Amino acid sequence: MESNINEDKAISILDQAEWMGREIKVDKARPRQNNSQLVNY
Repeated sequence: MESNINEDKAISILDQAEWMGREIKVDKARPRQNNSQLVNY
């Protein structure tokens, strides 16, 4: 429970923050979707 609170707090602080002159976007991590159109290099 406490880690969820810390996670939400960190996201709210960092989302739309400026870093090196650019605005960053922070979201919660989620599992990758299997996309057969992706090409592995």
